[in-house]
Amino acid sequence: MAYGLPYKGSKQAICKWLFNQLSTAKNFYDLFGGGGACTHFACLTGHYKNIYYNELNRNIYQGFKDAIAGKYLNRKEWIDREIFLKNLGKGDLYNDFVFSFGSKGKEYFCSKEKEEIEKAIFLGSMHQDYRLFEKINKIKVPEGITPAGFRKLLRDYNLRNRPKENADRINSLTALQTFEINFSNLSYYEVVIKPNSVIYCDIPYFGTDGYDFDFNYQNFYEWANRQTEIVFISEYYMPEDLFTCVATINKKCTLSLDNSAKTTEKLFIPKRQEALFKQKVITLAEAMLINNAKSRSILDSF
Repeated sequence: MAYGLPYKGSKQAICKWLFNQLSTAKNFYDLFGGGGACTHFACLTGHYKNIYYNELNRNIYQGFKDAIAGKYLNRKEWIDREIFLKNLGKGDLYNDFVFSFGSKGKEYFCSKEKEEIEKAIFLGSMHQDYRLFEKINKIKVPEGITPAGFRKLLRDYNLRNRPKENADRINSLTALQTFEINFSNLSYYEVVIKPNSVIYCDIPYFGTDGYDFDFNYQNFYEWANRQTEIVFISEYYMPEDLFTCVATINKKCTLSLDNSAKTTEKLFIPKRQEALFKQKVITLAEAMLINNAKSRSILDSF
């Protein structure tokens, strides 16, 4: 299962691992919410009464809210390169992320040379219109083929329909309507943190390209060390005198042009919170023992 929007740097591939490291609390804060993968997963775990999603980028923030509200449920039209560029950055998530390379909302998802075959695949998958697909590939699509059958045919020819995959992922977020999510469009330090909370920060990774704004790391380090509620931070590196790494996992780098590139994802806490972290881990472990069947089965089911 995929979580959140298709979005650069998404944690959707490691959500289960990540939440197995976090402690339970009354409130969960996703302060750098991005595509909302962690907010999505937090809702499903049942470990938190109140979920807070915050994202500074207005378009991403609004897009995530709109997707949950079902705004994109009936969108099935093909977006060509000219329309994509004309509407880019105007708040249409379907345009900007379903049809952008790597779902980064910047460049069109395919080259000019491949645009016609991608359109043919899309029309077949979304509208069961196989005429262009048959014309380009010289393949006769069996009459009465089901959508599942066409998906198998694409796999047999090593073809994918990335726009449909992205659209399906956006539409899956409508299931979150049953959860009460608190939304904010603020800088992380403007969000008021309530007592009995877990704060998760998926900050822009130091030295990594792909973000459209400057991030003041020193200010963030100081802010994190002032917090009284426990703070978990995803990064590759943090200053050793201020932060402690509490967990690591190997994963593919989604911001790399090389899809095979691997990185070591690390989870940090402020050094001054080490005692609090140990207390929270013990509390979580005890909760798992007391209510093992319910608590463990929730995470293990994903």
